[in-house]
Amino acid sequence: DTFVFASAADSRPGAADLAKWGLLALAIYAAIVLAGWLYIATAQIAFPGDLSGWEGAIVDHIRRVIEGQPVYARPSLQFTPLLYGPFYYWLCAALSWTGDLAFAVPRAVSALATLLSAFCLVRLVQRFTGQTLAGIVGAGLFFAAALWSDNWYALAHVDALFLALMLLALLLWFGKPTPLHLTACGAVLAGALLTKQSAALLVIAVALDGLTYRRRDAVLAAIGLTAVLAAAAVWLAADSGSWAWYFLIVMPQK
Repeated sequence: DTFVFASAADSRPGAADLAKWGLLALAIYAAIVLAGWLYIATAQIAFPGDLSGWEGAIVDHIRRVIEGQPVYARPSLQFTPLLYGPFYYWLCAALSWTGDLAFAVPRAVSALATLLSAFCLVRLVQRFTGQTLAGIVGAGLFFAAALWSDNWYALAHVDALFLALMLLALLLWFGKPTPLHLTACGAVLAGALLTKQSAALLVIAVALDGLTYRRRDAVLAAIGLTAVLAAAAVWLAADSGSWAWYFLIVMPQK
């Protein structure tokens, strides 16, 4: 449980204190960065127009869920489905009563997902370093990176929710190995897959770790994963028929 900044503490007098103060300074900087991001995110949520060129298409999908129309259907001049999974649309549709669908609600969902990502980063870094301040610094670096990623952390895109679900799955996987946590890990992994298909890479990584070192845990996670994916498959088959398979599985492979 020794943080890397203090690796030379035994050989240099005062190095441990210097590392602590340096870490504290970085944690204060992280808090400042978080405050700056919250200011930007609040302004983004309140902005009435499309900030990326894609947000309007995302809102169209959410509206189709609310209106009971298929999310995945034959392409037409009026509507062509995106290749993302439906979970972000479902979640935003369920929360549509809370505010303006274009674009406050989906942006707020993304902003809350980003805060969840930051929380997961704090806990994950804390778990592997034994230092809470190191976790805060990690979250601060995450928020600082927003400027270099087109500030999508609070936009009406699937990416913020996708990232939050993957980090939450990792937090559950490396947390207490209780049946509830492990089954929840599988369910959250399914949610990530249903948000963006590239979560399959994390599913494979967790499966390899489980089959190599934690077979019982892997079985419990697989139960949660399979249950959620099976329920989603039934729902999508009833809602969109074979078009869901085409846009979620066939098209991304081309």
